[in-house]
Amino acid sequence: MRGQQEHFSQLTAGRSVFGVWRSVVDAAAQTAASRLAAAEEYRTLTGQASRSLHNAKDIRAKRGLEQLQRVQAEVVDAVRELHRIKKSYHQLSHIASVAREKAADAQTRARKSEHGIFHFKTGLQKMTAK
Repeated sequence: MRGQQEHFSQLTAGRSVFGVWRSVVDAAAQTAASRLAAAEEYRTLTGQASRSLHNAKDIRAKRGLEQLQRVQAEVVDAVRELHRIKKSYHQLSHIASVAREKAADAQTRARKSEHGIFHFKTGLQKMTAK
């Protein structure tokens, strides 16, 4: 009888150890499953946040590019206008230089001339009167 009790106690102890072990394994599996679910939820949340940040970055980049293109077009127009004005300035400067040279030549000839304008005019009147 004693042998049977020992055998029975060993079986009971084995079952209780097995039961405890099984509950530990089940708890570990349940914890692992909940951790996996939490990790999946965090992955989903970070994926959504990442997508929204990426979309916002794309929108800002597109707006910045459009603004840059507008500014670049304005700069090109300003450079063209500056080139046109510079060309016009050089032409006017050349014309003014030629006019100054001609005025200086005329003034030099007038000084060298023996007759001033009024002298010349009175001389012509005298000549026509004769």
